[in-house]
Amino acid sequence: ISRHFNAVSVAAAIAISTKEVIQCFLGGFYKASARPFELGDRIEVAGYRGEVIDHNFVSTTMLEIGPARENLGLSGRQIVIPNSLFLGNAIYNQSLQQRYVLQSIRLTVYPQEDWKKLEVAMIEAANHECESFLEPARHSMARLSQHEGLDLPRVEPRVTFQYSDDGKLHATLRFPTPLESVSRVEQAILRSIIVARGEVRSSY
Repeated sequence: ISRHFNAVSVAAAIAISTKEVIQCFLGGFYKASARPFELGDRIEVAGYRGEVIDHNFVSTTMLEIGPARENLGLSGRQIVIPNSLFLGNAIYNQSLQQRYVLQSIRLTVYPQEDWKKLEVAMIEAANHECESFLEPARHSMARLSQHEGLDLPRVEPRVTFQYSDDGKLHATLRFPTPLESVSRVEQAILRSIIVARGEVRSSY
């Protein structure tokens, strides 16, 4: 019985490993045919974020971004993920717009806070920080839209509001930024908003 059990265990392990290898090759085939990203692109899949530095039919190697969600800089660590992840997960390519990307900041509206004043503060902070490259970003997005036949969103900073399941109101700011300056621009905007919110709260 023991030998039979061991044989079954070995067979099951082989079947599982073989299935994983096949899925990796299928993921590699999908990646080669669909070409959702290229070397140098910043992507996210199944919670992994990074800059692609190598890929083959079995795996993809990235320089990690993060690891914290709010951190958009490279951590210095290397991630190797199996291509099987590409079969059942969405692939987000942050480099689609090439030089410029659309980034977002999501904030919770304080109780008793004037959401209209917050919206103004967020827009003003984004416009101030993005002023120098807003026009180039607009042209870049327009060229991409014509080249790829995509209906891309406008690059001008905008704020949208949503209620979460627990009833809290959230404000999301979307703004353009050069790909190489995502973290710097985000932090500059966020700091300006923090200052503005502090002034508003002190007036309550």
